[in-house]
Amino acid sequence: MRTVFLFVSFMMGISGLMAQELVPDTVLFLDGVTVFSSRTNRFAKGQVLFTPDSLNRSEYAAATLGDLINGMTSTYSRNYGQGTLSTVSFRGTSANHTGLLWNGVRISPPNIGYVDLSLVQQSFFNTISFLFGGASPMFGSGNIGGSIQLENRPVFEKSGYDANIALSAGSFNTYSLESGLKFYRKNFYSHTAISVLNSLNNFFYKNSQDKNEKLPHAEIFRSGIIQDMAVQLPGKQYIMGSAWFQYADREIPPTLTEASSEAVQTDRSWRTMLIWKDFNVSNNLEARIAYFNEYTRYDDPPADVFSTIVSQSVVGAFESTWAIGDKDDVFSGAQYTYEFADLVNYDSPQHQQTMALYASYRHIFPVLQWQAGINGRQEFLSGFQAPFLFSFGAEGKIWKFLSARFSISRNFRAPTLNERFWQPGGNPDLKPEKSWNEELGLVADKQFSHGLMKIGLTAFNSNVSDWILWLPGNSYWSVENAQEVWSRGIEFSGEQNYYINKLTLSISESYTYLKSTNEKKLFELDASYKKQLIYTPSHRLSIRTGALYHGYSVSLRGNFTGLVYTSKDNSESLPAYFLLDLSLSKTFNLKGNHPLTIHLNLNNILNKDYQAVPYRPMPGINGLLTVKVALGKSAACPGEPVTRDWQSAVSSQQSAVGSWPLAK
Repeated sequence: MRTVFLFVSFMMGISGLMAQELVPDTVLFLDGVTVFSSRTNRFAKGQVLFTPDSLNRSEYAAATLGDLINGMTSTYSRNYGQGTLSTVSFRGTSANHTGLLWNGVRISPPNIGYVDLSLVQQSFFNTISFLFGGASPMFGSGNIGGSIQLENRPVFEKSGYDANIALSAGSFNTYSLESGLKFYRKNFYSHTAISVLNSLNNFFYKNSQDKNEKLPHAEIFRSGIIQDMAVQLPGKQYIMGSAWFQYADREIPPTLTEASSEAVQTDRSWRTMLIWKDFNVSNNLEARIAYFNEYTRYDDPPADVFSTIVSQSVVGAFESTWAIGDKDDVFSGAQYTYEFADLVNYDSPQHQQTMALYASYRHIFPVLQWQAGINGRQEFLSGFQAPFLFSFGAEGKIWKFLSARFSISRNFRAPTLNERFWQPGGNPDLKPEKSWNEELGLVADKQFSHGLMKIGLTAFNSNVSDWILWLPGNSYWSVENAQEVWSRGIEFSGEQNYYINKLTLSISESYTYLKSTNEKKLFELDASYKKQLIYTPSHRLSIRTGALYHGYSVSLRGNFTGLVYTSKDNSESLPAYFLLDLSLSKTFNLKGNHPLTIHLNLNNILNKDYQAVPYRPMPGINGLLTVKVALGKSAACPGEPVTRDWQSAVSSQQSAVGSWPLAK
């Protein structure tokens, strides 16, 4: 804790230094472009939206989406060990209460309802955004705690190409390759990204006898490719096809209580999407059709387990957005989803269908500098009745550089196919989980002559009824709508930048205090009643400080995770831990103005011995050296519209109070 105290004190000292020399705000008006703001930016009013910028994301070479979330937010990421299953939970909810959307379409397989984030490459996407709080009225089932948006959008305003390749080598015989190519040709756009990683993952850990030992049977191979192609059509239209393939082979290492392991797992994902968009000043039309195929094979010969899981999804959607004058926007859409899964633990292959109708409305109050948004959604599912969902939120200025926001929403999660049809124990008569979510926040955002400061504070509350839970029985586990969960807490986030000639100093911090408890007794002596949910830390802190000067970059990142209970009566727990990572880089300009960057990541530099899941050891100090070369030759195409999400581009950490002109 002494290290944590010194680290936080240093950050607060520099933050105070930045709060000096106030100057009046001026307004910067940008040149006119055709703007395509995402639906989240436009209609999710009163909620926190965080979009990491490309500079911060560049520090996570060969990293997965789970690594990015764990390093840059105070959201809790549950990791079963290096290279193994990684899930995330927002605001005291579970993994399948977090929606993961690719270009607006949920990609979680229907059998389990969540995606293993260790199999999603963060470098594949131009924009990654995290929306905190309930978003089921906008995006449907499962978005109770929060949602993650992965987006790639075409760019037609340039002609030429941009390319990069990054080679990495690090501890535990880890080697990786990441490369990307963007090609622009007037009305044509292509984006290709490739990632390959192999690691023996044989780090040293302390065994049950407190002796150092190498982790056996832990090799990881992971690869993926994503391809986007878009053609601009006459009349301000474009059509884009996307294909995303991911493959992984993993050896499952033994736990601290096992002598050995022979378990292996193979994961293969094939995701495709076709998008047509007709955009104009006053209205947009968009149609999407997607096909997802997920395959998992798990083999454990000593346990005589040989399991194959196949799931498929087909999604079709049509949406329209209309600007009514300069103060009102209306959005409406319809989506059809067909899902199929085939598991050895089902009596027969299972499928389900969903039809969703949804609409949104936003109004701007120019005099008050406030905005308000309303969202509504009704889903029709095979097998049970879904509730009508709605949300209302508003945000805006309350005094000079101080803004406020609030929102209230009704959300739900439909049971997964595993919860309904797993044999033995599945329950076809399960009801969907339902929740009420509320939040209230304040944001202070001020720019000075030599820097800027942004601080946000949010109080949140959610009540989830009919919480689905697997319970032990006489001979097997079965599933019921067994609990009511009350989650509440506060979130603090901050970002400070200070400029001294060519030196840039930056600090960002994120802290969450969370209380998430079971409010319903299953029986008279239920020991879980009023207790904190398992794997839900009350305290989570992420803090980063960095400096840039003449191509040199250094950053120090700290992450604190509080005590985590591992038993429902809170009698067993994992201790709190603090991890400190160091990142160093230098960029050189090669002949022809091609940047070459040498990047060194040192993780867990305090060599902390810790566990995120019981009996699953995690690595001590380790490093990764990356060499990245960027090549490019492009020129502007006069008269071509810009098909970019401008609001996401101009703000690396948008608190949902960010639709007004930029202050400079």
